[in-house]
Amino acid sequence: MVQIELFSYLRTVTEKFYLVKENERFANRVAIRRPASNKPEISKAL
Repeated sequence: MVQIELFSYLRTVTEKFYLVKENERFANRVAIRRPASNKPEISKAL
């Protein structure tokens, strides 16, 4: 019973981690598409 709870917990944490990574990647893509006025953000994202 404890093993099942631990597994589901690890799965949830892993899913959240990948979700955050996807959001970061998306944010970086959006930052690169922005006008030249936001160049400092682009260098920070890269």
